[in-house]
Amino acid sequence: NDRRWVPWLLAYTGARVSEMTRLESRHIFREEGVDAIHIERSKTGRMRKVPIHQDLKDQGFLDFVSSRRGQPLFFDKPKLTDDRKLTIHRTRAEGLAEWIRTLDAMKDSVVAPNHGFRHRWRTECRRIFMDREVRNYLQGHKIENVGEGYGHVPLDVSAPWIEMFPRFDVSG
Repeated sequence: NDRRWVPWLLAYTGARVSEMTRLESRHIFREEGVDAIHIERSKTGRMRKVPIHQDLKDQGFLDFVSSRRGQPLFFDKPKLTDDRKLTIHRTRAEGLAEWIRTLDAMKDSVVAPNHGFRHRWRTECRRIFMDREVRNYLQGHKIENVGEGYGHVPLDVSAPWIEMFPRFDVSG
């Protein structure tokens, strides 16, 4: 499941791979009429809500989430009861990076595979002239000035931007 869904999630959210591999079904929700991912923990410590692109829904991502109700999406629930700090998401992230490096499309890439998704996402944001504050929020970047820390980015503001994001064609 991680090989099936995590690359698509990275492509359509701009998130860090460990943010996606730690997701549980409870992190996928509907609010303000928008299906979204609640990223509770990130490298910068900023919680955020990222709308789910229609292409992910068309591929059956929400059905997959339903099938994992009450569980982590990409590892088994018993891993959550471990007394040690949860690190299984990092193991999944590292394994995905190894697998992606073996793909022909990545043979000549100079960017680390998992981080390459963040670069590509940012480029696509520029193609659609996504508001800078929205893209920084969605990607979980640090707040650059005091004013950016005021308020929040509601889903009804960010969702139209995500829907403008082009679908990826991987048909060959």
